[in-house]
Order: sequence, then C-alpha cells, then structure tokens
Amino acid sequence: MSEEELVSNLKAAGYDAATVTEFLQDANLMALTVVTMLSALLAGFVLIAIATSALVVTNSFAVTMAQRRRSFALARALGAKRRQAMWAIVRDALLVGIIGSILGIVLAYLAWWALLLVGRFTYSEALPVVPGLNIFAILVPVLASLILAVCASVFPAISASRVKPLEALRPAEIASGKHASLIRTIFASAVVALGVVVSLGSFVVEIVLKDSEFMILISMLCAFFGCLTILVGVIGLLPALIPPVAKLGNALASALGFTSARFAFLNLARHPKRTGITMSALIIGTTLMATMASGAVTAQNTFEHDITDRVPVDTIIAATDLPAGFLEKVQKTEGVDTARQVPTAELPFDAGAMTVYAPSAEDLQEVATADSIEVPPPGELHMGKARAERFHVHDGEKVTVNANDGSAREVTVRVKGKLSISLVAPDTLSGLGIDEGKAVFVKFAAPDSPQRAHTTSIQLTGALSELANQLPPETVTAQREMMATVIQTLLTITVALLAVAVVVAIVGVANTLSLSVIERSSEYALMRALGTSKGAIRAMLVWEGIFIAFLGSLVGVLLGTAFGMFGVRSLLAGEFDFYPAIPWLYLLMILLAGLVAGVLASILPGMRASATAPAQALAQRDE
Repeated sequence: MSEEELVSNLKAAGYDAATVTEFLQDANLMALTVVTMLSALLAGFVLIAIATSALVVTNSFAVTMAQRRRSFALARALGAKRRQAMWAIVRDALLVGIIGSILGIVLAYLAWWALLLVGRFTYSEALPVVPGLNIFAILVPVLASLILAVCASVFPAISASRVKPLEALRPAEIASGKHASLIRTIFASAVVALGVVVSLGSFVVEIVLKDSEFMILISMLCAFFGCLTILVGVIGLLPALIPPVAKLGNALASALGFTSARFAFLNLARHPKRTGITMSALIIGTTLMATMASGAVTAQNTFEHDITDRVPVDTIIAATDLPAGFLEKVQKTEGVDTARQVPTAELPFDAGAMTVYAPSAEDLQEVATADSIEVPPPGELHMGKARAERFHVHDGEKVTVNANDGSAREVTVRVKGKLSISLVAPDTLSGLGIDEGKAVFVKFAAPDSPQRAHTTSIQLTGALSELANQLPPETVTAQREMMATVIQTLLTITVALLAVAVVVAIVGVANTLSLSVIERSSEYALMRALGTSKGAIRAMLVWEGIFIAFLGSLVGVLLGTAFGMFGVRSLLAGEFDFYPAIPWLYLLMILLAGLVAGVLASILPGMRASATAPAQALAQRDE
C-alpha cells in the first residue's frame, strides 16, 4: 500500500493524516509564517523607536535654535544669508545622524556578540563566535539616521532662516506659543473626536457585517486607526493641557509650602510647546507599553474564561482502560492538585463516534475550574453549540443508542453554551448498557502555590503526557495555563522591547532639562544672588523632571489601558465573550518608573544649574 493510499484510508476512517511531504510543507509554511510575524513585530518596534527618537531630536534642535537665536540674528546683521542659517542647522543634524548611526551600529554589533557568547555557553556551541555583518546592516541604519536627523531639523532650520537682525539686540527667549494655542487646540480636539468616531465604528461593523468573513479585519482596522488618531490628537492637545495642569500643581505646591515646586510649575507653564514635545515621546512609549499590558491581560482573561467554558478541567486523560495505580501516579505528579477517575464511553453518530464523560457531582466539585458546570439531569446529554453542529444534532433532539444487549435506549441532547466535551450523569451512562472506558480529570495546583514552586505548566503537561503515552488511545488537553504562559511570555518580550523607546524618551527629558538650564542660567544666577540655595535650585529641576515624566506616564497609562482593552474587543469581535481586565501591577510599575526617571533625568542638569557662580552666570552672553 502506498503512502497516499494509507493516508486516504485513515482520513476515510475519521482520522487526521498527512503524507511526510505534506507534513514537511506544512511545517515549513508554519515556520515561515512565524518568522514573518516576528520580523513584522520587530520592524514595528524599530519604527516606534525611530518615531520616539525623531521627537527627541526635533525637541533638541528646537531648543538649541531658541538658545542660538541671538547668534543667528547677529550673523544676519553682519551679512549672513538665510540659506547659511538654515545650512548651519542642517549641518549639525547631519553630524548628529552620522555619529549616532555609527555608535548605534557598534553597540548593536557588541550586543549580538554578547548574546552569541551567552548562547554558546548555555545552548549550543554550534552558534557562531562572531555575528555576521553585511553592507546593508551598515547602510540602512546610517541612511535611516541621516533621514531622521535631517527631517527633525527642518522646522528649526526654517525658524533659523526667519530670524531678523534686530533680534540680536533683544534678550533670547523661547516663545511659548500661546497665541497659536487656540487654533491648535480646536484642531487637536477635532482629531480626538474623529478618532473616537472611527473607533466606535468597529461596533457598527460588528452589526452591519456580522456574517462577513472580513468583519474582524475591518473591525480591527477601525480600532487601530481610531486609537492612533486619538493618540495624535492628545499629543496635539498637550500645549493646551500643560498650563492648567501646571497651575493646579502650583496651587497645590503653594498650599503645601513647596517653594521649589512652585517655581518649577511656573516655568513649565511658560513653555508648554517645549514641554509638550518632550512629553509626547514619553507618552508614545508608555502608551504602547500600557496597551500591550492591558491587551495581554484582557486577552488572557477572555481566553481563560472561554477555555474554561469549553473544557471545565485543566487536563483530561482518557483511555479504553487504565492500568492499576495510574490514578495514584497522576495524583503524585508534581504540580497536580487533584485527580479524579470518571467513566467514559463512545456513542455512535452518523458523523462519527462521540466521546462522553460521566463525572459525579463530587468529581466536578473537586476538579472543575468553572463553578457553572453541573452534572446533567438523568437522561440528558450536554454539549456545546459547535459540538452539536459537528455531530448534526440539535437542542431537544432524542438520540437512540443501541445497547450491548440489542435494546434501544434514548438520551436527550441539551446544548449548553460553548462546552466542547460531552457530559452525562453516571447513572445515565450506566443505563445505556454500552462498553465503558475510564478517564482521569486533573486539576492543576495554583501557579503561585508551593506545589507548583518548581513546575511550569509546560513541564506539568509533559509529565502527564509521558504517563499517557503508555495508554491505548489517549487524549491529553491542557490549554488554560498554556495560553496564560504564552501570553505572559509575549508580554514580557514586547514590554522589554518597548522599554527601549521609553529610555529614549527619558533621555529626551534629561536633554530638555539640560538645555533649559543653559537657557535660564541668568535666572538661576539671579536667584542664587538673592539667596536661593543650591539645593533649592536642584529641587526645581527635580520637580520639572517629575512633572514631565509622571504626567507623560499617566497620560500614556490611561490611553494605553483603554486602547488595549478596545483592541482586544475588536480582535475578538463576535467570536468570544469579552472579559476586560486591568493589569494594575504593570500600570503601577510604569507610573513608578516615570517618577524615578524624572528624578534621574534631573540629576545632571540640577548639578550644572547649582554649580555656576552667580557673578559668572550673570556675565555669560550667547555665543
């Protein structure tokens, strides 16, 4: 018999079968799909990091331009042309892009080299000692950095070309942008409203395209572009939101007697554009982190409820016969909380044999993961809607079963939600008069219990699979915790990658504070001359850093939490019952990280601001 004939006969008998060639093709296709998805995911993180870096670079050039405004005005007064002023900014941008790209390539190469060394010691010596390097790995980052830097310098360069010679006689001051805030606020508010409308359109899609195969795709697109539009609109609203929030902080600091905090809030309210640009980079990073965390726990909670509704036990091991002592071996397996042996049988249907289980009320009380599951009443056969459709039966239908003695027995079908296994009462099964087998229902110990201290769900499932391999036809299922493990692993990886964008944003906060110190050196000198201590000056910078980092983190957390739950809701449109969840621990960690980052970002600027002597700072002039 040929391989194709054997596979054909197995499929005709109701088994899933494939030839070796088909199996390898499917495996290669799956591997290619996984690699493609990972490549797209990593590319997405790269784009996020680039976007965050672009905001930081733009902010740096904008503040540098404001600081050098008098220098450009003096150069214009001495005969310099506008294009020369523009070229000065673009030239600096090119220099930043080249140096940044070279440093990035070197650091990336060293990081891969370190990972390969760790892999050789911990995984396999077959891994190469030195990572490969090709021309594209050099050209692409360099070109991307140059394009990013030049694009980030466009608006500062235009601003430099518009400087008037008379400004050389005026004190340098960064414009707060209050005169343009009304138009910007109206436009940004309209963008937010548009995003809300587009996001809510996903619910309309679920109703209008309920039976369409493109319903989920269109719903996801509505949610994605809607949430993206809301994020852009909120970032546009920051210059309008920062002054009232800063004034509120000023009033609170005044009531509590925090003088340094009052000056910090007043200074931030003076320059809402600069503060908003700095904060926007942090908002993007924290929003994405909170989105992933909220979406992951919501998906995990939804899937766990769905799996529990389908299979209300952690693991089922079924066989035509169980060897003596098998139940005791399962119970003694590390990580198992409880195991119960229940009767099982095969009921013949036109669509194939249906496996039914007959647990008692005591069995379900011990091992069931869902409180809603109950033992069926006598004479009833319970199963879910999908299972009923598979076996071509409907709710209330009476099914005839031929007993071993030749008599006919009846059982009534009851469709119960999404139950993917078939349940009958023990007395109902014994009354059918057919051959019975045995099954073991297993309940895992809680993941944080002492019984599971050294056992993961994968290890536990593997141990039970080894026991089940000794049995004639067996089934081992353990989906609930496996799903949780996969989601938590993906969440950890994605949050770690997104943390890079947040680190870049924090560097931007430190950069903004440093440039602010340079710009306001005369102010700090005057305050020092009037008796303000070095500690008070440093405290002002600390409060500014905390305000920028914490408010940015808070906005990101609020947006990300809503985006994550909404995204999962659109992804699972119509397929699953929705169970939202909030990852309180992750969100608290993000907020605390924002506080710590704000403090750390202000250390060096604060030291610089407090180290300059009053007379020296007052004598400084813009070069």
